[in-house]
Amino acid sequence: AREAALLEHLLAGKGVKWSTHDTPVSDAADDVVHSITVNGEHKEGVDLVLMHGFANGGGCFFRNIANLATHEKRGGMGRTHIVDWRGAGMSGRPAPYPAKNEQEAIDFFVEGLEAWRVARLGPEGRFVLLGHSLGSVIASNYTKKYPKHVRHLLLAGPAGVKRPDDAKYASLVTRTFMHRVFVYFWEAGVTPQMVFRVLPGRIVPRFVRWYVLARWQGGGPLDERTVHLVSTYATGVVLMRGCSDSCLSRILRPFGMARTPIGPVVEGLKDTPVTFIYGERDWMTPANGVEVVARMKAAGRKDAEAHVLPNAAHYPFIDQPVMFDNILAAACVTGAKR
Repeated sequence: AREAALLEHLLAGKGVKWSTHDTPVSDAADDVVHSITVNGEHKEGVDLVLMHGFANGGGCFFRNIANLATHEKRGGMGRTHIVDWRGAGMSGRPAPYPAKNEQEAIDFFVEGLEAWRVARLGPEGRFVLLGHSLGSVIASNYTKKYPKHVRHLLLAGPAGVKRPDDAKYASLVTRTFMHRVFVYFWEAGVTPQMVFRVLPGRIVPRFVRWYVLARWQGGGPLDERTVHLVSTYATGVVLMRGCSDSCLSRILRPFGMARTPIGPVVEGLKDTPVTFIYGERDWMTPANGVEVVARMKAAGRKDAEAHVLPNAAHYPFIDQPVMFDNILAAACVTGAKR
């Protein structure tokens, strides 16, 4: 109901149709991948798939949904699919969460997306794929395993691009007592959602509303109705029963550092165009993606690029939605030729 209310508000008066789907991944109870499809009748264009980052759901693309649906380059674009991770967002919560290590955690997400693709797009379905933050790790590894299905890979504020310097990292994690405490709980598998779920009822909604007002207004002030709907949706997501949020410590080291960096994964995608998109103030270090693209170009690749958007941080699609959506639209237009 919270997601539906948000979508109705965002697309009101746009003449755009939308639908939601819960796609089974396995025979396990509640093992479904949730998705939103906008412009579902436009099957002749290129399918665009958006995947959120950690502790989010597809509703984080609230500034982009309507614009992508009515973009001036609509002719090269088909359906937009906003896909929640398996076991996260508004997707089901299969129990127990099976991943015991990094590779199993990645495979859990990759196979969830593949099951969704076959069911929603068909066995031959191909698409332009965007992943945000930790979602970029999923998107990169999906493309590595299923390169023929991805027309163009876009990584927004990607996590884990480069392995940190061992000496600097060792200094960071032991810098203070609080740093050591943080590392202890991270490695123990404690996630922000676990903390939120045990806090008194009023604290989390207030915190999420504060976060939306503080961090998600970079693209322009939000009206009170939008703030309420986005905050209510996001609160519902973080308070849902835990499942694949446990992936955090399996895939990333403390402070969001890579266990296995995705830079080499991306560089190994020989036939897939790649685009990095950062905000200039992104804490995920834009220089890391720029370096990957520079190496790819030095190796003769002409289909790799990096964009660092001004006046934007870790959510470039929120802070600079027009610039961001134009990059996505261009990727769909070129993707149609592949």
